[in-house]
Amino acid sequence: MKFLIMTKIGKNRNKPRVWLETAYLQQCNFEAGDKILVTGSPNKLVIEKNDTATKIVSRRKVKDTIKPLIEVTGQVLETFDKGIEKLRVVMTSGKIIITPHQLYATVSKSLKDLYSAVLQKKKLDVISLFSGGGVLDRAVHEGLKLAGLDSVVRCSIEIETKYMQSNLRNNSHLFDSNSILIESPIQDLDFSRMGVSGDILIAGIPCTGASIGGKSKNKINHAEEHDKAGSLFYYLLQVIQKTNVPLIILECVKQYLDTTSMMVIRSVLSNLGYTLQETVLKGDDFGALEGRERMVVIASLDSIDSTLSFDDLRHYPVSGAVSTILDDVPLDSSMYREFKYLADKEAKDIASGKGFRRCLLNGDETKVPCIGAGYAKCRSNEPFVKHPSNEKLSRLFTVNEHARVKTIPEDIVHGTPTTVAHEVLGQSVIFKQFLSVAQMCGLGLKSFFGTLSPNNENNVNTGQIELLSA
Repeated sequence: MKFLIMTKIGKNRNKPRVWLETAYLQQCNFEAGDKILVTGSPNKLVIEKNDTATKIVSRRKVKDTIKPLIEVTGQVLETFDKGIEKLRVVMTSGKIIITPHQLYATVSKSLKDLYSAVLQKKKLDVISLFSGGGVLDRAVHEGLKLAGLDSVVRCSIEIETKYMQSNLRNNSHLFDSNSILIESPIQDLDFSRMGVSGDILIAGIPCTGASIGGKSKNKINHAEEHDKAGSLFYYLLQVIQKTNVPLIILECVKQYLDTTSMMVIRSVLSNLGYTLQETVLKGDDFGALEGRERMVVIASLDSIDSTLSFDDLRHYPVSGAVSTILDDVPLDSSMYREFKYLADKEAKDIASGKGFRRCLLNGDETKVPCIGAGYAKCRSNEPFVKHPSNEKLSRLFTVNEHARVKTIPEDIVHGTPTTVAHEVLGQSVIFKQFLSVAQMCGLGLKSFFGTLSPNNENNVNTGQIELLSA
C-alpha cells in the first residue's frame, strides 16, 4: 500500500520541522519505538526503518491508544532550498520519501526560462488571452521595449474573426513565424495538449457581466450569471495553471475587484505561488481625455513582486482640449446629423424630471465620458461633437479621434471597418496606462534578475527555488 500526503514545513520554537502524525504510519509498518534512519540530499529526505539507527519513532498516547509520530528537525532540513514550504510525502512499507511539492519544479523551470531571456536579451514570450484587436498586446510590447526588453506574442486567443484579422493586419510586428493565433472560445481549448509556454501572460477579462451597464442590460446581479462571460475566469485560471508563467497582467472594469470571480482568482493564484498586487487606474492620469477607470492586477511568482510597484508608474499629462484631437471634418459632411430621436429623448427626460442630458462637445472640454464598444450605434449616453455653426447637428468621433481620446496609436485599426474599429477601441484599455504598467514590469524584471550572477555561488535566493542551482 502507498500513501501520498501533502504537508508543510512547520516551526517549533522558531525552528523548522517536519511533523508526521498519522494512522498511515502504522499502515506502512512504522510503530512507536521502531528505529529509523533519516538521510538528506538536495531537496529530498528519506526515512527508513533501520535496526542499527539511533533515532526512533516517537509515541503519543491518545486516551488508551498509542500512536506513532515522526518529527524531523535540525540541520537535515537545510537540504531543502530556502523558501520551500509545501512538501510531498510518499509513504510505503518501511520507507518515507519527502520532496518539495511539484509546484516548485514547474515554478523553477518558468523562472529559469525568464531569467535566461532577460539576461541574454532574448525576446520574452507573451501569451495573450481575449486579445480583441490587440490594443493591450501592443501597449505591453511597447512598454517592455521602453524598459529595454523585446517581446513576441507567442500565443494569441480571440473568439471573434473580425478582431483577430484587424490585430494581425495592424500588429504584425508583434508576431513571428512561430506565433500561434487561435480563433476559438477559450473554453473549447485543451491547453495541456498545445505545448504553449510563456514568460508573461496578459488578459483583458471580458467585462460584459461585471460592468454596471452589463449588469443592467443583462438583468443580472452577479458577473458570474452572464451566460457567456460569467465562467471565463475559470478557463483563464486553467491556462495559467498549465503554463506557469512567471508574470501575469490582468485588466477589467474596476467593479471586477468585488466579484466572486476575483475572489476565486486571488485564492487559486495564491495557492499556485503567485503574489498579487491590485489597483484601479484612471485614464486621465495617463494623458487620456477619457477618464476610464480600470482594474489592474499584477501576479508574479517568487519574489519578483519586490521590484514591482504601482507607485513607480509613469504618468502622462493630458495634451490639451478635445479640439486638439479633432480631424478636419467638412461642415457639410454626412457625419453631421440631427439625431432627432436623441434630442426627443432628452426633452422627454427633462420633462419627467430625469437628470439625463446628451453629451455634446464644443471642443473646449478636457474630459470625455467613457466610449464603449457600441459607439457606432449612436447611443444617448456617449459623446458627440457639435457642428460649429448649426446647433441641431452633431456627429460621432471619427475612428482616429476615438483612438486619440484613449491615447491609442491610430494605426491599430487602419483598414478596419468603422463599426468594428469603434468596437475594438471601445472595449480596449487606455493605451498609455498599460504602456506604463509594462514599462514598470520590464524595469522590475531587469532589476530582479540583475541581482543574480551565474558566477557567484552566494546569489540571493529567490524565495521558492534557487535559480542558479541547476
